[in-house]
Amino acid sequence: MIMNTEENKDLNLDKLENSYHEGETCDRDVLAEMKSNILIMSGQHYRRTVGRGLERSLRDANVKQSKRIRLVKNHTQKAINDAKDIVASMVPGVLPYPTVEGEIRHQKSAEIVRQIWNHSKEANKWEAFREQSIDNFFELGEVCSKIYYNPLKGGLKGFKQKVELIDGEEKPLYKTPDGKLTTEPGLVNEFGQMVQEFEMCPDDTKPEFHGQVVIERFAPFDLLRCKSAKDMNESPWLIYRKMIANDTLKALIKKSTSMSDDEKDDAIEALAMGKGSTFRVFNSGNGTFEEQEDHTLLKEKYFRQCPKYPKGYFVIWTEHGKLFEGVIPFGEHGDIAFPIKWEGHDRFESSARGFSPIKRVRPAQLEANRCASKIVEHHLTVGDDKVVLSKGAKFERGVDHPGIRVFYTTGTPQYFQGKSGEQFVGFLEHNIAEIYKLLGIDDNRNPSAQGFEPKAELFKMQRQKIKFSKPAGKLERYFKDVANTYLFLEQKYMTPERFELVVGQGEAVNFEEFEQIDRLDYQVKLEEISGDLETMMGKTMELETIMHYSGKDLDEQTRVSLLMQFPILNRQQAFKHVTIHHKNIESDILQLERGTYVPARKRDNHELMLSFLTSRMSQKDFGRLDPQIQEMFEAKAQEHEQVMNQQAEELRAASAGMIPTSGNLVRADVYVNDDPNNPEKTSRMEVPNDALMWLKENMEKQGLYQQRLQEIKDVQSNINILQSPQGPPPMQGEMGPMMPDEMF
Repeated sequence: MIMNTEENKDLNLDKLENSYHEGETCDRDVLAEMKSNILIMSGQHYRRTVGRGLERSLRDANVKQSKRIRLVKNHTQKAINDAKDIVASMVPGVLPYPTVEGEIRHQKSAEIVRQIWNHSKEANKWEAFREQSIDNFFELGEVCSKIYYNPLKGGLKGFKQKVELIDGEEKPLYKTPDGKLTTEPGLVNEFGQMVQEFEMCPDDTKPEFHGQVVIERFAPFDLLRCKSAKDMNESPWLIYRKMIANDTLKALIKKSTSMSDDEKDDAIEALAMGKGSTFRVFNSGNGTFEEQEDHTLLKEKYFRQCPKYPKGYFVIWTEHGKLFEGVIPFGEHGDIAFPIKWEGHDRFESSARGFSPIKRVRPAQLEANRCASKIVEHHLTVGDDKVVLSKGAKFERGVDHPGIRVFYTTGTPQYFQGKSGEQFVGFLEHNIAEIYKLLGIDDNRNPSAQGFEPKAELFKMQRQKIKFSKPAGKLERYFKDVANTYLFLEQKYMTPERFELVVGQGEAVNFEEFEQIDRLDYQVKLEEISGDLETMMGKTMELETIMHYSGKDLDEQTRVSLLMQFPILNRQQAFKHVTIHHKNIESDILQLERGTYVPARKRDNHELMLSFLTSRMSQKDFGRLDPQIQEMFEAKAQEHEQVMNQQAEELRAASAGMIPTSGNLVRADVYVNDDPNNPEKTSRMEVPNDALMWLKENMEKQGLYQQRLQEIKDVQSNINILQSPQGPPPMQGEMGPMMPDEMF
């Protein structure tokens, strides 16, 4: 989108150039100091050994140039590098984490976004970006970058279809099976139906790329601000300048949307004839300004969101004219869409720019250099021992000895010991110690590189880090801003094809969910596991203490969770068999929240699944879900409960006849042979106490069962007798009817 000419009067080329020179002039001293700091860090700040006045004085004194010495004891470089190491260990990087740890939707959103971020770290070489950003932060006092979408990055997607101009109209071309080009898309039969489709003919001169969001770091002295701004992050506009090759500039001019055809032709002709300004570029390697050939200065001006530009605005131009201008993409979202990110090391109330800690140690470094030069000066002039003879005295040759020449002198000679400049050593050491003290580094040593006794030195090293909490916090804030803007733009520009390339085919189905992710679902913060030695050691000692005193009382799942926190373990491989259930459960719950029911599987971890379902159903936002989805959660929980009950019944039935083997061993008065090598040796049999108690209980039960069975048999026998034709047997003492013979 380009604003109309009336609204854009203040963005003509002359006013753009005026604002550029205004921004360059207001911070000229600060930008010059940044370049001087580069020379100090590279040891080139005394590269120019003579000046006009010094050259004249030395020439008048007949001092040859080969005899001129200026030494540098560059402890600033070492001290700054030590400070970098400490802060780098405190800011290992940033990662997306769920805003609410216990909420499944936030966890899944953070996992998807983390996959995108991990891919971006490889595509944008994050580790190199992080190291160079820390270098700029300490050496130059500022760190800045530009985040934008580049349609020419991300890998080749294919080629556009070749077209042919026929009667003033572009017709797409197709390739027949025999290799001929045609404008017909395929063969059509007499019924007008397509029977064979031809292959599209690609145009090799018009490649298409997947596109990629790019993180471009640049030197802080290439960033200019509004003169009235008191804070770089509050400046109404920022200008980013960089050198661009003329061939690349010609391609940009041809694609320009702000230049007429005549202006494009004039600009390209001027580049071809070499017309234009000559640019002198600072070379940090040798500390000089060199002329840059075949390059042109490209200037980009970005306006922040304001009443005049509610969506922000940008203009890209060179001395030949404006190339592009328009609304900042997605500028309605505010600062997160603003492409320039900035942070300063030391800030002063009267300046919007940042300052390097080198500014504090520069006087001590200059004194250290002066002392070193004085020491060498004394060593060269009065360094050798000297013998002074009195007037009229002379040396005479004596009798030489093997390897020794002997001289005699008349009179009393005076002996003067040579000077090595030791009188300056104390002051030199004082200034060197002052450099480290000003930077907050104790004992002229790098704490992160010292050997130490673990528990005694751990707290000392943590106390040392407190001194660097402020610069570490600023770097953390800067990396968070960069990551948030990057992920925001990735979500806006992501396509299904590129999403599959980034996350893989297994996660490609989550593209729609990625498009709908709310930025409140995740938050970017420091990585929880730091790579510095003291943090890893402290965490390891704490976990070892927990495992030592309470490890045996913890369940397996809790022990695995603790072991996964050890920083030196390869958790992904070591606990892959444990975490696989967690991933499956999270996937099932996510499907339920989407309205898709997932039935229980026989080999699921039903107990773990039920605990996750119960946790999700207990969360506050569960009641806001669709009632049908809530019923799905209830149904799935009941289904897993039924499977668990069924498994418990099967286990109870399988273990009904088993003899327990727990309890203390008890010796019985039964002698057995347990040694196959000595068959004559016998010993009392040892049986678990619970096994004996089980035997006793079962014997008692068996006795009751036998008694009851006998009672049942007796009852059944009586019933059978009563039902027999003879009737029941006579009872004892009862006489039956007497026969006649028995009466006598």
